[in-house]
Amino acid sequence: ERQRTCNRRAFRDLAALLPVVAAILFLPPVILLFAAPVSVAGIPLIVVHIFGAWAALVLGAFLVARGLAREEAAGGHDETEGGADAAPPSGRD
Repeated sequence: ERQRTCNRRAFRDLAALLPVVAAILFLPPVILLFAAPVSVAGIPLIVVHIFGAWAALVLGAFLVARGLAREEAAGGHDETEGGADAAPPSGRD
């Protein structure tokens, strides 16, 4: 059970980190690092970076989503972690 909880948290952490990595990869200072007059198989390096980063992010999102789905199917929802089945806070104490 503890291993399953750790795996679930790891996938949730990766899911939260993925948009941050995407934002960093597409910041102009990072993109401009690849603006050199270099071609890879006739394709400018900046284009390779943009489409390569996009493809890597799509693949990463797919793998994280699949891992989350497997963990949810294997262990169900853990209400202590605020899963989808957890009751929303009522605002009353």
